[in-house]
Amino acid sequence: MSEAWNCRQLRDSDAASIAQLIASSDPQARLFVREAGAAGLWWFGAMTRNGTELGAALQVEGTTATLIEADPAATAALGHGLLQHQKMIGKDHGDRHVVRGSAAAMARFWEGFQHNGRKVVADRTAVLHVAGAAGPTRLSLRLGDLTDLKLFTEFLADATLEAHGFDPRRTAKEAHTRRCAQVLQDGLGVVAIDAGVAVLVGELAPMGPELTLLEPWFVPRAFRSRKRLIAQALAPLPALPPLIGREVLAFAEGPELNEAMALAGWQPRATYRTLEMQG
Repeated sequence: MSEAWNCRQLRDSDAASIAQLIASSDPQARLFVREAGAAGLWWFGAMTRNGTELGAALQVEGTTATLIEADPAATAALGHGLLQHQKMIGKDHGDRHVVRGSAAAMARFWEGFQHNGRKVVADRTAVLHVAGAAGPTRLSLRLGDLTDLKLFTEFLADATLEAHGFDPRRTAKEAHTRRCAQVLQDGLGVVAIDAGVAVLVGELAPMGPELTLLEPWFVPRAFRSRKRLIAQALAPLPALPPLIGREVLAFAEGPELNEAMALAGWQPRATYRTLEMQG
């Protein structure tokens, strides 16, 4: 496996190969991948020995790495290659590191990288869905405004706590509140209300000229068994002004939210896996 691929840190001279890898990969698998020359990124890739093809790579920004592949064999080699690279240079300690990508590619990468000495603190799988045509609802679905700031700070903090294991109300309260306020000021917050009670709160993240991701979005646990209620909150989403004419995507974790997506007419598009490691 490693004989066919040379795994190394990518350089500025590899920019054309990175751009080709991005262009040739599955559009859903590269959802979080930024352009080849984006500032502040570190790339590690599996290149053919003759240097003509980049088969897989990790795009690293801070402590978050996004996996992208064109050749499954290269991805399998990449995990082992990164493990050897870290053993050679040493690794930092204490930070929480995140690696994410399509579930199939992540399985290949993890086979070679898993013995890295870090503790896995979260291993999550989520299905990426695409919205269909907007449907009717009996709920009040609207864009949030600054009168919703308290609701947003609470719901999105709960979403972070559930997904990542830390509460921004405790670790960075002022920064969290400012970010929520900015989302609302930008007209990118969503609120679904049923009989005066918030059922769903989410953030709209534009991913380009034609695509928007609902991420994060949060439904209180008390409502998650009420799949038809959640579907009522999701079905009309594409008709909101910022989303008209755009493709709308959202992740769902667990059977209840996935069933609610189906009831709302959303279709599964891809499966993602996110690994979080400490140390």
